[in-house]
Amino acid sequence: MSEERIKRILVALDASEANISILKAATQLAARFNAQVKALFVEDINLLRMAQLPIAREITTSARARRPLNLPNLEQQLRSQVQRLRRIVESTAQQSNLPVDFEVLRGHIATELCSAVQDMDLLVIGKNTQLQRYSEKLGSITSDMIIAARCNILLLRHGSTLEKPVAVLYTGSEASERALQVAIALAQDDEGQLQVFYPIADEKMIQDWQSHVNAMTMSLGITPKHSQLSENTTAAIISALTRHKARVFLLNPEQALFSQKSIQQLISQCQTPLLLVR
Repeated sequence: MSEERIKRILVALDASEANISILKAATQLAARFNAQVKALFVEDINLLRMAQLPIAREITTSARARRPLNLPNLEQQLRSQVQRLRRIVESTAQQSNLPVDFEVLRGHIATELCSAVQDMDLLVIGKNTQLQRYSEKLGSITSDMIIAARCNILLLRHGSTLEKPVAVLYTGSEASERALQVAIALAQDDEGQLQVFYPIADEKMIQDWQSHVNAMTMSLGITPKHSQLSENTTAAIISALTRHKARVFLLNPEQALFSQKSIQQLISQCQTPLLLVR
């Protein structure tokens, strides 16, 4: 995938405070790729149906108190939430000097997101934005979207922002070539800071890969830093990201170097924002 295809970005908003950082990351990428941004909030139809049950109760996290949950109160909460999100979207658009469309739908969250993302090039979503601190647990909606969405996906944990340097895993495959192309595009607006990780391989192959990366970046004013993983494991990737202080990591989740189980572990455990390039 080339950078020219990242022209439409969808931001999945929810009821948490993480929306500000998610929107900021989306507008940063939109500015780099000259892309359009759309923010989407889906009112959960299952929650609305639950509110109609006589046994439904709402538990507040602050007071740890239970109170009846009824449909009129929930509808009012949703209206207030939409108004708050609209203000956040408008403020972010004004600060970034970029237009951001805002749409509200009602239905099954995963179903509506899957439908909305079909025409998008990039989905920006929280790893588990309902949690106010770091967790290795992926939200169920996020997990569904990783499997269902065929576009690029930027995963952010609560409070994360896109910063420098950009890091990418390159294995010489066609899949990693697409990730490299996007990483180079991001690094151009990042003072040319690009960290390229390579798996364990024979010396000649590593040299060929490095020469290829150097050739791709030479005319762009980027001097990539090359680093070989200590072993071909997700733990080694996380260790390398920490050691090199990478702030955003790009990889193609379908490349053959790792199993899908290993990729899932990496997505769950990695604290660095992940951009899955498809």
